[in-house]
Amino acid sequence: MKILINDSRDNVERMRQIFQIAGYEKNNLIFVHSYEECKTFFENQLETGQTGLDLIITNNNNGSGLNPYKASSLLVLRNSLTKPFSNGNFRINSIPVILYSDADDKTELQSVGFDAIVKSNEQFKHDYLISVAEAQIRKWREKLADDLNRLGLDIRIPHFFKTLKQKEEYINSFGRNYERTFYNDTRVVSMEFIANPTFLNYDWLNTNTARLNETLDNFRKMYRYHVKYDRKNNERTVIHSFLRTNPNVLERDVFRGFLYETPLKEKKNETQICDFILQPDLPGFQDTTFFEVKKEDVQLFADKTRKRPRLSFEMNKHLYQISDYQDYSQDAENVTELNAKLGYQTTNFSYQLLVGRLEEKEEVLEEFEHRLKKHYPGIEVLTYEDFEALNSSYLDKFTRLAVS
Repeated sequence: MKILINDSRDNVERMRQIFQIAGYEKNNLIFVHSYEECKTFFENQLETGQTGLDLIITNNNNGSGLNPYKASSLLVLRNSLTKPFSNGNFRINSIPVILYSDADDKTELQSVGFDAIVKSNEQFKHDYLISVAEAQIRKWREKLADDLNRLGLDIRIPHFFKTLKQKEEYINSFGRNYERTFYNDTRVVSMEFIANPTFLNYDWLNTNTARLNETLDNFRKMYRYHVKYDRKNNERTVIHSFLRTNPNVLERDVFRGFLYETPLKEKKNETQICDFILQPDLPGFQDTTFFEVKKEDVQLFADKTRKRPRLSFEMNKHLYQISDYQDYSQDAENVTELNAKLGYQTTNFSYQLLVGRLEEKEEVLEEFEHRLKKHYPGIEVLTYEDFEALNSSYLDKFTRLAVS
């Protein structure tokens, strides 16, 4: 799930907060700040990189008399691009575009052909924008379903054809005349897909709400009711095993995959081994996340009854560990090694520690956040309930965007 937003840098945090309320994570939003940047994104990430994109939201002014966003020109550009994106499956000119503007008079803009026009506000909550954005994503998915029906392709059948005869019949009906089919009979799928239909590997097509619900229930049971920890039953055999077996819990349509316990050798001949390194589709725009997993029974604070409680020894040890990954990834001497292991170059990183229970965290929340910010800036601590809530938000969003 990716939404491209063409707006000012001043609006980045506000837009993130608007979408966060509706369950969208930081990596769901990709920001550009001008028509030219958006055009470059089309060329580099969609046409060349063949990444996926669900929606475009563009501003049309910044209140200064200048118009770097050029929303109308952006729409014309999109309409002209029949080239494929998203692994060659869909056409760029099918991506819905929403105009998000504070202009009171949109008479001229309404006839241009935006898929929707939304008046912006200065608040950090904008339910109407979310509802319109999700409606446009659902409409696009419905158009895809219509295309597949017109082509006689059943999404429930892997690779669409059960027999060679079925494939030959399809080629005779559509494949040989893919250009005519592209222009006359379909709205979303690409020429390349029509000529040679391939498996559409997208969570929203191949995963259902019931399966995600079951996985979330199993995660809840895993951290609340598992067998007692001992040498045989530990973080790796209980928690790591569950996460690796159920990658949706880690990825949530935000990351494309992960590296597990990958050794990263520093110049000082020391080795860093983070439990999971979560990898996004667009590392130039999205965070690569170092994700360290500790047990849910870790005590977060010691001396909680004191006026100024302190982090427990065990908690400090875990935070030191992930801060080492932070130091490693931000050290220029380690760039070559890290890029080689990741398979790409990036300077966009985030750091998360999964540990402990929410009840204890909330007992001393103010002090906890203060100490984290003061001593471990840039590190996010998620309790198991926090992580469950993150996945619950993903499930809610997944359900809202589902097409029947």
